[in-house]
Amino acid sequence: MFSKMNRLIGILFFVLIGCAPIPHHRDVAPKIDGSITYDGTPQSNKTIVLSIDRKESCNDEDTKTITNRDGRFSIGPITKLFYMKFYLGDPYTSWKLCVKDNNKYKVIAQQNGTGFSLQKLNMKCELTKKSKSYLWPLHNLDSLCEVDE
Repeated sequence: MFSKMNRLIGILFFVLIGCAPIPHHRDVAPKIDGSITYDGTPQSNKTIVLSIDRKESCNDEDTKTITNRDGRFSIGPITKLFYMKFYLGDPYTSWKLCVKDNNKYKVIAQQNGTGFSLQKLNMKCELTKKSKSYLWPLHNLDSLCEVDE
């Protein structure tokens, strides 16, 4: 049996280090609804991939969907189980959204950095555009898509 003093010391320890052993689920990639076009023409039957790995591109093992005949898609969110709950600082977030074009994956949006994942995004992606950065408070997103949070 632990004495009350030992319990108090244990609780104080977790409070001081800013974490506790509390299993919980957290979204690590957002729900994304969007459309894909090329020179304004909707791209049907394109593979869309959402990846949470910290690699340069996506692959066939990641979460995926196919665009419909209007070029529209819906994917995510990706939720992950964590065993420690951190109370101090923000987690590192890293996800990529890719489209498979000519048997190669092209990153069309990504979020990397400190902070929680965005929760929901609406995107209109034109594959002929260049990527630009969106800066929201606490979020950093690079995308070649027009984005509404």
